[in-house]
Amino acid sequence: MDTEVLVDAALRVLVGRKMNARILDLCSGSGCIGCALAHELPAARVVMVDISDAALAVSKENLRRNRQNRTICLKADALEKPPMSIGTFDIIVSNPPYVASMDILTLDSSVRDYEPLGALDAFTRMNMQDEILNIWREQKQTVVMVTHDVEEAIYMGTRVLVMEPRPGRVKADIPIELAEPKQRDSEEFQAYRNRILKMLDLKHHTDY
Repeated sequence: MDTEVLVDAALRVLVGRKMNARILDLCSGSGCIGCALAHELPAARVVMVDISDAALAVSKENLRRNRQNRTICLKADALEKPPMSIGTFDIIVSNPPYVASMDILTLDSSVRDYEPLGALDAFTRMNMQDEILNIWREQKQTVVMVTHDVEEAIYMGTRVLVMEPRPGRVKADIPIELAEPKQRDSEEFQAYRNRILKMLDLKHHTDY
């Protein structure tokens, strides 16, 4: 479900504004996000980046099957400085890791046995958050991120849109006015967290 939401959010940013956008699918995995955006935006140029040779092989096969010839795959480490030749992008999309290390062995085999460990580990996710922020500060491009993690939204965002379920409507648009670098354990950070959790009717999680 997260993948579909992310693709839809990116399309809402680009359709009618930048139909020939240059899109970076960071940590692309199977390439489903990049493929979907390339299909919906035929004039766009999509670059899919992953550190895994196996993932890139799957991405290339998916591109071939979907006849996407304006999309390329590059091997790169998202935790390292990108090569200058990669250029700039109008939007960056990424479906980041979200599973705590201790929970990996309890996952369903369809996830545990086929997802690379680096795509699941929460410590990797925190490093990825900082690297994506570094890319954003250097490139100054629009980044739309869809997440179910309130702390991640506050840490990564300058604005947080709180959504209502069924139908999905914007419940609140909250500017995040925190000094950089943001400190997750600061009173101000936790105040934003508690405010958003209350909007989501998760009041029992606001006691720290």
